[in-house]
Amino acid sequence: MNGCLSDVFGTERVINLVVGDYFKAESPLLAYTDQANELITWLRSKTILLNTLREKQESLGQCVLTIIRAIITRWTMHLRAYEHLLLVFQTLHLIILEDMARANENQKVVITGDTKAKAKAREMCAIIQSDLFWQSLARVVRHLHPLGIAANIIQSAFCRLDMVILTFGSLVYEYKQMTDPDDIPGCTAIIDSIERRWSKTDQELFIGALIVNPLYRQEPLAHLPHFTNASIISLLGRLWKRFNRADRVPDQFKIEAGEYLSGEGLFHNINKMTHIERNKVKDSEPVRTPDPINILRGYGHGPSFGLFVTFAMRLLTINANSASCERLFSVYGAILTDKRNRLLLDNMRNQAELKAQIRDEHQKDGTAKKRLHERFQSHKQSSRAAEKAPASRGADSGVDTARYQVPTGSSTSQPAPRVVSVVGESEQMEVDDVREPAAPLPPPNTLRNFVEIQQRRVTNDDTDNDPLFSPNTVSRASSNHSAATLAPSPSTVTASPGPILSTAAGSNAQSSSRSQVEMRLPLLPIATIFNFENTYWKKTFDSMTILTFDQELELFELLDLDADGEDAGVDVDESTGEVLLAHQPTIMADNDNLIAPPPTSIPPTTNRNLVPPDTPRHDRMSSTEPLTSTAFIKDDVFIAAANEMKGKFVGFIKPEVFLDRFLPISVNAPAMPPVNRDKFVPIAQLQKEPDMYDPLIKALEPFCKDITLVNTSAVEDKGTRALLHRSVKPDISCYKSDEVPSRPDITCARSMLSYIELKNHEHDEPFGVASKDPIERTSDGARDTRGQLATYANAIQATQFRTHVLSVVINRSRCRFIHWTRSCAIVTEGFDYTSEDWLAKFFWRLSHAGDVARGLDTSVIPLNTVSEETTRARRALGITDEVPIFKISVTDDQTKKTSYYIVSEPFTKNHVHPLGRGTRCFQAFDCQTKAIVLLKDTWRIEGYEKEGDIYRELHKHGVSYIAGLVAAGDVGGVTNTCGKTSETWKHRVHVHYRLVLDTVGSHLTDFDSTHEMVTAVHCALIAHFEAVTKAGILHRDVSVGNIIITDSGGLLIDWEFSKKLSLIGARVLERTGTWQFVSIRLHEGLGKLIHRVGDDLESFLWVLVWVALRNAKNDMTIPQRALFLQAFDYSVDGEGGLARRNYIRQDYLAIEDVKLDNEFFSRILSILWSKFGARYGTTAFRTRTVLQQDKWSVELESHEWMLGEVKKALKDEEWRNCGRDGSVKQEYHTSLPSTSRKRKGSDSYPDLPRHTRRH
Repeated sequence: MNGCLSDVFGTERVINLVVGDYFKAESPLLAYTDQANELITWLRSKTILLNTLREKQESLGQCVLTIIRAIITRWTMHLRAYEHLLLVFQTLHLIILEDMARANENQKVVITGDTKAKAKAREMCAIIQSDLFWQSLARVVRHLHPLGIAANIIQSAFCRLDMVILTFGSLVYEYKQMTDPDDIPGCTAIIDSIERRWSKTDQELFIGALIVNPLYRQEPLAHLPHFTNASIISLLGRLWKRFNRADRVPDQFKIEAGEYLSGEGLFHNINKMTHIERNKVKDSEPVRTPDPINILRGYGHGPSFGLFVTFAMRLLTINANSASCERLFSVYGAILTDKRNRLLLDNMRNQAELKAQIRDEHQKDGTAKKRLHERFQSHKQSSRAAEKAPASRGADSGVDTARYQVPTGSSTSQPAPRVVSVVGESEQMEVDDVREPAAPLPPPNTLRNFVEIQQRRVTNDDTDNDPLFSPNTVSRASSNHSAATLAPSPSTVTASPGPILSTAAGSNAQSSSRSQVEMRLPLLPIATIFNFENTYWKKTFDSMTILTFDQELELFELLDLDADGEDAGVDVDESTGEVLLAHQPTIMADNDNLIAPPPTSIPPTTNRNLVPPDTPRHDRMSSTEPLTSTAFIKDDVFIAAANEMKGKFVGFIKPEVFLDRFLPISVNAPAMPPVNRDKFVPIAQLQKEPDMYDPLIKALEPFCKDITLVNTSAVEDKGTRALLHRSVKPDISCYKSDEVPSRPDITCARSMLSYIELKNHEHDEPFGVASKDPIERTSDGARDTRGQLATYANAIQATQFRTHVLSVVINRSRCRFIHWTRSCAIVTEGFDYTSEDWLAKFFWRLSHAGDVARGLDTSVIPLNTVSEETTRARRALGITDEVPIFKISVTDDQTKKTSYYIVSEPFTKNHVHPLGRGTRCFQAFDCQTKAIVLLKDTWRIEGYEKEGDIYRELHKHGVSYIAGLVAAGDVGGVTNTCGKTSETWKHRVHVHYRLVLDTVGSHLTDFDSTHEMVTAVHCALIAHFEAVTKAGILHRDVSVGNIIITDSGGLLIDWEFSKKLSLIGARVLERTGTWQFVSIRLHEGLGKLIHRVGDDLESFLWVLVWVALRNAKNDMTIPQRALFLQAFDYSVDGEGGLARRNYIRQDYLAIEDVKLDNEFFSRILSILWSKFGARYGTTAFRTRTVLQQDKWSVELESHEWMLGEVKKALKDEEWRNCGRDGSVKQEYHTSLPSTSRKRKGSDSYPDLPRHTRRH
């Protein structure tokens, strides 16, 4: 076999060599990798700073990542080290800013220690605060990422020959696309290195393996004379003769090869078979990559295969990777393949000791030096040395195994297999042929016993790793075709260690090779072999490699996340000294002095995250626990709700003032029965919260007439999950007596009038107790209780038509009332319900109050009867008889006419937040014209011009691409305004308002092609331009939800936040706009900057980028996509622009990483991205003259350049006719909670079927 495959084994080392050549390139970027390595080393030595970094990441809702040292010989460690550093740089930047703001030196965590340590810290802080450093490091990561994927393929446990050549071709293609001047030195070094390695391989063998892979065949090959069908058949024939040591190629083989290449005869359905295999793996669980062997097996007859198929299957089962064994038996591989769990401290100590001893032996006998020479320099000498090596020593490691004999208790047992591998920071050494000693057994937990245990574990580890391929079928096939029998069977094709240029071969093979040398292909560079114009093969290859890369990274997340159960103080890839120090009873302080650890009663093996059992730790959102008070309350939904309500709880007011203002005594209400306080006293004394529910309901029964209190603490409302992504179950729910839901659906926010939430711990008290206390207590328990209360109130508001919600919160004997509106939540001071009667009065008044006082919107009428009008409306709206419908009235402000509309459920979700406008958009049936229109129900902000009036102004000036106005006006009634009080509380005042437009349209993310989507944005841009130039109105809320697609192009909608350019100055107490799309400049201005035209134009860019990430076809990995999208939600102390600023300052680099499938969309997006980057000081902007910079900045404040660029791009007929690249739902998982959203969430858009929305 060696004669046939002389240049195959050892390819796994090629990528390491290429990476090495990259770091030798004369590129200015590489100077920053030295800084990165220095920064990583410094960070890893700062224990307190690392702990602060972890806490900050947790507080920001980010993934907690470890700081990894970059090691050149481990692709994962090297690439991931820089990636992790990039992921935490924003947090590091914030920590430094906070540290600089601390006046007390003792409180600092960054610049600490003696003079030398402080100087070093300042040097590192300068690196962290350098934009150029991070931009350069991001570019280096971009260079290393394709090599990381390539190494993952070539260094896998099984790597086919065709994967090697495809990897080389893919790399050359990737780096040829990087044409930025800063990319060229490094990319050129990589391409040259690849070509240099490729020139020394057996090229025919790799090219042949690529051709016989039915997933590709000759598709990736360039149109050269060497790759015609006749030339390919000749090439495959030469390989057939080499494999079989034959003088001629059977004619049948040539015929079958010709049919395979042309897709005729036996292989007439080869394309269909390939398509079936690809679809099959898409539906597999877990997802796997297509297997060419499965396709070829379809061309056999029972156990028999033709000559060509047998040859192809054998060629595709050759493993080009001799490192497969090294990986399986490495220290890190042992972690992954054994039990996937943490290393115990004793094992860490033993491994470190074993590593140190073997390293000493290698240094004494010169093995380390010889191995480096063998691996990187003289391959021929290493081959001869291997042949002469004594049998008692490992051929590759050179370790004297007599020093490491493992006792087994028997003097006649067989030698243990090679299983122990010790991995250093820059080299990998194996312990071979571990033999049995004559000495008796040593005591347990010694080094020898540890070696024996590791051997046994690896030997018995046959469950985690499935067989790479089964040779049985191929072997049977070969036995039936003697003429086609190849020299070795797949089971004998092993990855024996050797360099890529290994020439160990038999004399017959050498003679055969000499006789055939003139017939072989000439040496062809990779750049000329592949067809880089038709890159379909590249997309197929990328889809498989990215999948395997993501699967590999899932394993590394075990370490990256520093998960529970692992010893955070031990890094398995550190040096011996660091490992051993981890077991000493001392810790390293930031001033490099050893200090004693603090005393603790918790054993060393105890989980560090343990806290007292009555306050359990919960760092992530549960996917199973509904929102209830008796389950653990520290929930992301509660935290998000509490943060959104921050500053919106106002008070305190006295309970009697609350009742008189919000629940006045009804003139028809009878006298309230006397209150028996003795029934309430025992309730407040109960120790367990659940024990309070039923007694309280019983005590309040006399005061509940026509309303019913129900214990709903154990039943979740599944109906709220669709809106809130979680179920809710308040402790006690209040319903109208004739509307109490039946079990098991006893908890129903859609029918709820009010609710009671109970607590029995002081740390859960949500509000200040004394009159001078801040209304919102700062403890976690208080925050979570407020979030819980807000979530329940919001569930009622979101599922009903409400003007306000009333609720009760009780903590032991302390009771409060809360009045919830879209403006704020008014809270009473606490009172003792065991000695005062306000609680009983609350429910007595609620019992006799009308629907208006209870908070129901009486302008919305449920239609429960069938009529000709309702039947016609259901048909027009496309809904069944079971779906509830409502009639809504709208009184126009100008004409004073009232019109009626029939609606069902809203198709927007903006109203799921407890505060704000609560906008709901409906597809409505116009009872007057019988047409389908859009009805918008909202709580507009007082201080802004009414949206209906703005539409009238826009139409008056002839602005294009805006919807037609049908009717608009405030909703009448005494509860149509919220937020107006006699107190001096500062919050927005909202007015209930309705608007009817003549066009529904489709959401921007619901497109048939990217050309259609960009066309809609272009139309919206025209509307924005004409509104500014003709009407003098600035939109100020350009977002993905405010641009819709229509048959005629698109419309710009939602003009509520628009502003007359002639009006300067803030009109309200908060900033406006949709958080994810507000310009970086306004975010960083913290509400102190005037909203300009350029800010809206920048928002158009962010809309396009957001859609490109989430809904356009692209080749980003899920973590890459999630990280980019996280930048849109990023928020720290009210500032949200930092993450996006860091992206856009990378100029073309970041936007190219989106890897859009459509090159036309990618091109226009890159142009806009680069242009707007000037606002934030990109390199391209800073290198211009002052005059050029001024001109550039002026252009960014006008529409002309942007309209021109987009219009020019849309004129491209090739883009228009390139096919349907419609929207897709890309997978992503961001770690930031929704608290960063200022007004709308990313899911606040229409989701009706497309054909019902396009008008």
